Amino acid sequence: MVVVVIVVISVLAMNSPRYPAPDQTDGWPAILRLRFDPEPIAIGEDVTVLWDVRRADSVSILPLVENVDPALGRYTLIATWEVFEDFTIIVANEHGETTRTLRVNRDSP
Repeated sequence: MVVVVIVVISVLAMNSPRYPAPDQTDGWPAILRLRFDPEPIAIGEDVTVLWDVRRADSVSILPLVENVDPALGRYTLIATWEVFEDFTIIVANEHGETTRTLRVNRDSP
């Protein structure tokens, strides 16, 4: 059995036009929760990316899928070595985008 460990990295580049300055967060989309279920991930099994976002018009999980309805809160796939790399979730609305990256560390017994 191969086990995959997930590390969550928040990304917020304050001087980039894609991201809000600290005093401009009202109205910007927010990522409240982002995780995989189940954890740890077994290669060859179904895994679901779960999220909870606020003020988002769309959710993209790159490199998997773009423009998902934020209300769905989940996206299921089969865990393969080809698929399981770093994922970036992008939530967007008319104010801009907020991102977070899930870094997948591959461990094998």
